[in-house]
Amino acid sequence: LHAIKNYYDRLALEYDQDRFGGSYGQYLHRQEIEILENWLSGISPNDVLELGCGTGRFSGFAKTGVDFSEGMLSVARKRYPQNEFVQADIKDTGLPLAKFKAIICLHVLMHLDKNDFEGIWKEAHRLLQPDGLFIFDIPSARRGKLFRQNPKGWHGATSLFSKEVKDLNEGLFQKMKTEGVLFFPIHQLPNSMRNTFRSLDSLLGKTVFNQWSSYRFYCLRKL
Repeated sequence: LHAIKNYYDRLALEYDQDRFGGSYGQYLHRQEIEILENWLSGISPNDVLELGCGTGRFSGFAKTGVDFSEGMLSVARKRYPQNEFVQADIKDTGLPLAKFKAIICLHVLMHLDKNDFEGIWKEAHRLLQPDGLFIFDIPSARRGKLFRQNPKGWHGATSLFSKEVKDLNEGLFQKMKTEGVLFFPIHQLPNSMRNTFRSLDSLLGKTVFNQWSSYRFYCLRKL
């Protein structure tokens, strides 16, 4: 975790432009926004927490954010002074019991060891109101196995099969929805073609084919 924190502290000022300034990043960002708009419909941002909020890219959906990188939070606080940002471990936020109607956690779990997940699931359960939603993304292990991907290091190396998510949920959450993003190898397509493929990508992500998308989004409901 120390290496991850140092990495994002150093990258903080350039993070959004580096990751989401180009057509690849915008392709992913728009798919993510569409999912959140749909799944968080009717829930006020005041009632939503983001775990691993980084520079606050999703602050329009969540008025409270937690991250362990002071560099990333410094950027977030300048951009969104009306929001609350807390520096803490997402397994132990220190926030009040049953405070939120929904929690989002995006581009976070893929960097962590699976041994951390049980603590994150328990903290999300503690923080949510009855029937609250826990929304997260994770690389698809099924796709990784299909293409024999073998990521090295911590950056995006952790993926899950559906069965592993089910095991984590036991006694805590019920799975409500799944959706996929980045079905196509978009980095291999010319920039001029990416917008055309994005709509089809989003449609496929809503079907059974989402298990072969690069990332799967899960919407869980607190038991």
